[in-house]
Amino acid sequence: MKTRRCHEDNAMKKTFAKCRVWALATPMVCALLYGFVSEHRPAAAQNLFSPAITVNDRAITHYEIDQRVRMLSLLQPLGALEAQAREQLIEERLQLEAAEIAGLEITPAEIAEGIEEFAPRFGYTREGLLAFFAAEGVDEGSFTEFVRAGLAWRAVVQALFRNRVGISETEIDRALAASAGGLRVQVAEIMMSLSPGAETETRLLAQQMATITSFDEFSEAARQYSSSPSWSRGGLLDWVSIADLPLQLRPVIVGLAPGQVSAPMMVADGNALALFQMRDIEETSQTAPEYAAIEYALLQTGSKNVQDIANQVDSCDDLYGVAQDLPDDALQRFTLTPADIPADIAQELAQLDQYEIAIHGGESDSPMLLMLCARTARINESLERAEIRTSLSLRRLESFADSYLDQLRSSARIRESDQP
Repeated sequence: MKTRRCHEDNAMKKTFAKCRVWALATPMVCALLYGFVSEHRPAAAQNLFSPAITVNDRAITHYEIDQRVRMLSLLQPLGALEAQAREQLIEERLQLEAAEIAGLEITPAEIAEGIEEFAPRFGYTREGLLAFFAAEGVDEGSFTEFVRAGLAWRAVVQALFRNRVGISETEIDRALAASAGGLRVQVAEIMMSLSPGAETETRLLAQQMATITSFDEFSEAARQYSSSPSWSRGGLLDWVSIADLPLQLRPVIVGLAPGQVSAPMMVADGNALALFQMRDIEETSQTAPEYAAIEYALLQTGSKNVQDIANQVDSCDDLYGVAQDLPDDALQRFTLTPADIPADIAQELAQLDQYEIAIHGGESDSPMLLMLCARTARINESLERAEIRTSLSLRRLESFADSYLDQLRSSARIRESDQP
């Protein structure tokens, strides 16, 4: 159903179009008529294309915010959508500006390829997704700009940081150890078929269920909506070793905290959506393993307070963001056999669990932050090393990207105008 604003916009456009037909010799008449109609439009319609936010002199209009809210309501219809839309658009202006400064430009062919990559996540072809958006009031240009900003930011991150991402063979060994065993998990699942004519409803429902944190609520949803045989048990599956999970599912499951639900995943050749909730995770062996290598990081903090840094990092990868504005050799990351680790560092590492921190050289003039990254058990590897390398590289790049975007945000001039 069209709104009153849409009717008024269309009426104005038709009036101006007709004017151009019968008044070609007098364009001033058309201009005056156009101005008269504009003056008599409601104030909200006049302000639709006025700036709502200015980011380093780059405007974000009320229309762009409205379009992004519409798109979010279709893709992730939860939370404060307008606040999310404003935040996304601010970040995208900063990302596009960074790409412009770096001399990077996204071509129409790259945008088309980006849409082709994006559409299957929601069970559509490129043409189907654009048609779906158009039917719901999201114009193609708004979605194209969303894709362009994402591709531009990816190009910026690759150009600035790819040479600073180095994944060692021992790091891959450690990731393989985590993937290949030593842990078992219990999860619950929901499988929903994408029935013809009900795809949109199913996707929106899946997005809502991805925010569930209660075991009981997820089980109730499984009983009501899941098409898997586990529905009668509230979606609950038996305990399973990490090593027995499908390769593509391992990082998804291991990355969940108890109670957390995965984002909807396309399965069954795109004919169904799956969600998984972590119920419990435990080690499968109580014996002390023999370690092939121990990985740790040392950060020379310079003028930064060591304790402040310790309070803001959760993993070794987070240290790359902290070291962004420090000298290149400030952060050192080692993967050594236990026999090769200096005795004083080995003694401190022995007291740490993964990602715990100690202050190394605390009595010296320049103490360093010491973090235990991982201990690698001796195993027989059987997984694809190239996939593991790619995953680790992307994770490290993400850390660099988040830190860089925070810097751009902190130095940007951002001004919000009144609502229309």
